[in-house]
Amino acid sequence: REDLALYLENFSLATQEHLLPEIAKLHIPIQWVTGAQDLSQEAHAKDVVRHHALSSHRSIPNGAHRVHLEFPEVLSGLLKLQ
Repeated sequence: REDLALYLENFSLATQEHLLPEIAKLHIPIQWVTGAQDLSQEAHAKDVVRHHALSSHRSIPNGAHRVHLEFPEVLSGLLKLQ
């Protein structure tokens, strides 16, 4: 439990600096993939896409926070499209 508490304290989004201004300066395409049920990450991805012209967002229906574990075949298919 102590390890988990330490992890959450150090890697929580609440403790991370806001990187949107830095992302907006990037000259590379970024594809943000979120689960449709993860409303917080959906909102973050949509915000980034509004500020970074080379970003795109794909929402996985029925996906939640760990869409890479819930739907690995869908994510793999998206990556093959690149």
